[in-house]
Amino acid sequence: MSYKDQVSLSMENQHYDELIALLKESEDVLMAGILKYASEHGYTKYTSTLKEAWRLSISGLSSSIATIVSAHGEPPSLQAEDDLLEHQAAHFGILEARRHRQRGISLNMFFGLLKYYRKTYIDLLKEHEASLSNGPKHRELIHRVFDIIETGLCVEWAGGGEQKKILEMQISNREMTNEKNKYLTIFESIPTPVFLITPDGMIDNMNLAASAFLHKESIAGGQYYGARGTKGYKDSKVEESSGMFRGRPAVDVLPWFATEINTSLDGTISDEAIEKRVELDGEPAVFRMRFSQMLDVSSKFTGSIFILENITTLKNVQSEVIALKGLIPICAHCKNMRDDEGYWSRLEEYIEKRSEAYFSHSICNECLSRYYDLD
Repeated sequence: MSYKDQVSLSMENQHYDELIALLKESEDVLMAGILKYASEHGYTKYTSTLKEAWRLSISGLSSSIATIVSAHGEPPSLQAEDDLLEHQAAHFGILEARRHRQRGISLNMFFGLLKYYRKTYIDLLKEHEASLSNGPKHRELIHRVFDIIETGLCVEWAGGGEQKKILEMQISNREMTNEKNKYLTIFESIPTPVFLITPDGMIDNMNLAASAFLHKESIAGGQYYGARGTKGYKDSKVEESSGMFRGRPAVDVLPWFATEINTSLDGTISDEAIEKRVELDGEPAVFRMRFSQMLDVSSKFTGSIFILENITTLKNVQSEVIALKGLIPICAHCKNMRDDEGYWSRLEEYIEKRSEAYFSHSICNECLSRYYDLD
């Protein structure tokens, strides 16, 4: 490369440095843009619910653009004999095509969503057109990168034949089934009751601890498998263990916490834990409650998570500890102690009743020398 070409490339790269910087600082804007288009046009029904997956897709696209700028300094040409699959952008398209095809996404669906990714990037350039030194060149580069990505995904999608695609989907389905079973097992194994509540206040799901809180004979998976049984078929064991809680109003299933549930449904969920005293089976009990919203940017899974923890024993122990910290009447002569009911008892008895401490008698050195003649 001649010195003149090197200078020209350096100047081009300076123009593109501002573009790369803009893409880097606009990651959240790009995520919001593609999520908006995906939601408006029905793609979020088939996409990830978590923000990180969308961030990675934007990061991968922006990284492909930066790689091409670093290698070429200008939009690469699309010559008839060029091997476009050698570009980093094509590799990104091939990888994404493979992943989405394995998940059962059609070429039409994936290609359509990719068009809205392209539009999201072009929207960003239009918004900052006044501050960019070479807007037309930048737009040309973005379009060329997406052209290469689309070339890569088409080559990948067309290769391998139907048998390979079926085999890929079978492997992917097994992996997804194992992943589903893994997280269902974790959910059922959580020792604290967890309830999933829909935006309209219905019980969507609950773990084993939550089901057992309402019905002592509950079995693991009763809520999940019992609610998706074959129509017209009833399994008495599953039905009995589940208590048919799913689909019922949460305030009816959990009347002790109706006020808090209704407050959470109004959108006023607090991150702070709430403590409440209730009467359960004729006995006083104290529960710690916590609500949180579903972390779903696609809006497929909405509602709130209600976690319930029985802290009755803990509060009783705290009460006892507080009692021992308070003002305790003690006889100035015999050292007996008076309880809340007015009865006097020895120091040892008083403390043993209110703690897990036990006394073992011994003799200190001073008393040993005063009361015992050891000579």
